[in-house]
Amino acid sequence: MFIVRVIPIQRGLAAETLSYFSATNIAIGTVVKVPVRKHLSPAIVVESVAASHVKSEVRNATFTLRSIGHNPTARHLFLPAFVQTCAELAHYFVGTTGSVLANLVPTKILEHAAKLKESPAPLSPKEKNSNPPLPPFVLQADDADRFAHYKSIIREEFARKHSVFVCLPTIQDGLRAFEILSKGIEEYTIVANSSLTKKSLATIWNRIIDEPHPLLIIATGTFLCLPRADLGTIIVERESAGTYKQQSRPFIDLRRAAELLAKNLGIRLVLGDILLRAETLDRVNRREAQELVPLKFRLVSSAVARLVDMKKYKSLDRPEFRILSDELATLIQENRERNEQLFVFVARRGLAPTTVCGDCGATVLCSRCRAPIVLHRHDEKNDSKTNINQPFFLCHRCGERRDAAERCTVCNSWNLTTLGIGIDLVTETIKALFPEATIFKLDSTSVANRREARERIAHFYTSPGAILVGTELAVAYLDQPLENVAVASADALFSIPDFRIGEEIANLLLRLRSIAQKQFLIQSRSGTQAVFKTATSGNATDFHREELAERERLNYPPTTTLIKISAEGDQNEVEAAMQTLQQQLHEYQPLIFPAFVEYAHGRYHMHLLLTLPRDTWPTAKLHAELSALPPRFAVNIDPESLL
Repeated sequence: MFIVRVIPIQRGLAAETLSYFSATNIAIGTVVKVPVRKHLSPAIVVESVAASHVKSEVRNATFTLRSIGHNPTARHLFLPAFVQTCAELAHYFVGTTGSVLANLVPTKILEHAAKLKESPAPLSPKEKNSNPPLPPFVLQADDADRFAHYKSIIREEFARKHSVFVCLPTIQDGLRAFEILSKGIEEYTIVANSSLTKKSLATIWNRIIDEPHPLLIIATGTFLCLPRADLGTIIVERESAGTYKQQSRPFIDLRRAAELLAKNLGIRLVLGDILLRAETLDRVNRREAQELVPLKFRLVSSAVARLVDMKKYKSLDRPEFRILSDELATLIQENRERNEQLFVFVARRGLAPTTVCGDCGATVLCSRCRAPIVLHRHDEKNDSKTNINQPFFLCHRCGERRDAAERCTVCNSWNLTTLGIGIDLVTETIKALFPEATIFKLDSTSVANRREARERIAHFYTSPGAILVGTELAVAYLDQPLENVAVASADALFSIPDFRIGEEIANLLLRLRSIAQKQFLIQSRSGTQAVFKTATSGNATDFHREELAERERLNYPPTTTLIKISAEGDQNEVEAAMQTLQQQLHEYQPLIFPAFVEYAHGRYHMHLLLTLPRDTWPTAKLHAELSALPPRFAVNIDPESLL
């Protein structure tokens, strides 16, 4: 008989490991199914010893060992370096190794384990690079230059008989990378993402095990578990994307996961983007990261960039609120006459992102979650439910929908006024001025899935003189250059009270500028913002310097480490619990505050923020205190947002 200790791959389980007895010896690293409470749960074996060697421990145990049972589908699936990475992530993000594994291993892999081949044996010391771990390499350049460097890395690693893993933040980014990077090596390129069926994933997994030739693996971050032992480089593309930070406990950052895996494998890591995060550039300044090639702070573009101050259209002589400037109207006309193509970016969905009472100033809110509600006119997904001429309010957080013909809930006034510009308003304005124009709209309310979005983009690309009006969703699908790009409205983004928002807007505008070949036009009513100067000139030097100085002045990362602790429920109970926690952690000078949207699904949300000096986390004392918190508190290390 053997005593087997396992890490259950399961969320919400406080125990790091569980112990069972087994009639057979099970190899360390094997994925088995064990009884947890009333269900069978997948788990990884981390220790297996003969019961005769631990007789006293078994005899003195305060619980009865359960049998691990017969496991005909047991498989040794993961490389030891990956399991080690999960343990290190669990320590950093205040979770259990099992919860990290549950977040980083797709469920389809665990459900289909019986049909997956076992991972290869770890490389021997002679085969494995024995040099000290390399610091991360960083690459800041426009898309064309970055992908040219990635191709060089792939050729170099293939020549050395090494595989390459390219990590992308979204499925669409992965498909785009495949189109660019796989040319000439299609038969040795694998794309993995959450859209794969169990059967397709099993086929890919087994090919990764069996293929003797080096492979190019293009995948999202949750496929870092794929057991390719000959990896030579991991590339994290678009490293500034917020989607790398997971939204479920323990809130893992997949960029850190990739870096730790590269360290544990003894291989190279490359972080690339058109505009790197302030945290990443700070690491370069402190010599914790190296430039792969000299960083490009000035991005060259053939497009003529212009910034239009929309405030000049507001005067006593012209009191109307202008949606399109004369410059953008002229660009639309020229675009049609020359049979070119134009993308018009709009930051928000609907007609107007905010509605307020003109008498008392109260904002119209969702009655369920208290988020600001958005005015819409036409729902392309379901025309039968909406009169095309009848506006309605829609909550983008919880989906509440109601008639817009209502009074102010505070003062009962009919004087409700819309603020801001949404994609529907821009689309309607263009249609009114250019009724013969071919116009496509792309946002999350106008398409149901990725297939519809790709079809709409393909139709746009094959329509000379067409205009595409879209939100940030559309940017991900623009995989070919366009003659003209315009920003109809981005000012609403500055109203988001988040310390990363300036960096995110600058990154977005530079991506849009890189798409344009002839003209790039920005409309703004706050043209003094530094990001507009960066976007029109392509020079990011001043922006980076000012951003780092501002972060240091306000005590934000990278000069500090932030820890956000959240709770939700009844307002009185949550406030009382947070005040108690604030007293418990008083030595760290915690700050408590309500969430940006205080109510969601009828529950009150509140946060507590700890600000620690850089490089002091994790400390043993604070880690122990946070690990001991009850499940009602969600601990988020290095949060992407404080809202």
